[in-house]
Amino acid sequence: MSETLGPGQVRFRIHGPTADEGADTELVSARVFAAKIMALVRALQSASRMANRGKLLHDYKVARLHSSAPTVLLVEHAVPQRRPDIFFPHSGIPTFDDCITAVTSGDISHARQFGDCARFLSRLAKGSRKQFGYGEVWTRSDRVFRVDGFLEERADAVERGPTAVGDIPRAGETKWYIGVAIGSFDGTVRAVDLRGALPEIKLVLTAGSRQIDCVCRVEQIETIRTALNRRVRLEGRAIYDGRSGLPRRIEVSHISDPVGITDFTRWRGTFKPFEIEPWETGDERGDQ
Repeated sequence: MSETLGPGQVRFRIHGPTADEGADTELVSARVFAAKIMALVRALQSASRMANRGKLLHDYKVARLHSSAPTVLLVEHAVPQRRPDIFFPHSGIPTFDDCITAVTSGDISHARQFGDCARFLSRLAKGSRKQFGYGEVWTRSDRVFRVDGFLEERADAVERGPTAVGDIPRAGETKWYIGVAIGSFDGTVRAVDLRGALPEIKLVLTAGSRQIDCVCRVEQIETIRTALNRRVRLEGRAIYDGRSGLPRRIEVSHISDPVGITDFTRWRGTFKPFEIEPWETGDERGDQ
């Protein structure tokens, strides 16, 4: 969506489930849309509290609705105070941005500093691929987050905390990396959901045939179509959850042909058989 966001504005869009997800239609239930808006507002209010010393100093009002893909534009308004000269309210939107960034990156200790924000993010994402396809939240014109099962999974991990059962390897198990790293990965592209600002694809790794969830940008759609079912190299921000040596998700920045990969089958039948003549030794040439 090209519409620019102004200060104190947040945009939320939701996509309906596809036929592959067991839906009879891609339309979004009004009940689900309303519930997701409420969860988003509660997350924003929680962030506003954290930005303002525990005080709820903002309300969020509907500025505009779109119907093509259900979309709402929320505007942050300061709540009237008895003594407004004492405390100038800070916007909760940057704090909300910090929270959702920490949640998606798996930075549990940092994400837990934002009060109940992660809990409401989990509610926002709950039901992805069943009640709806996926959602998108813009905190700035150039800053958009994907609302789906991955966000719910990460938000739930924040709620459980770093010592939750299943998050710590048992004795003898490999301790895998948790965090974010920039990397490149070789594999075959399979399309999953190319709708919206954050299309999703699957990368089937060349080595081991394991699948990795990948999120791209809308401007990469044509590149994705060209790369579909082909071997490529993806580069981007890889998010590791500590459960295996592979990333849980890749936020793709670049898609290209594999470097140094040559299809030798195109030379089949080009060369004729030949015998290699023996090498001359120094003695045969009369050398000392």
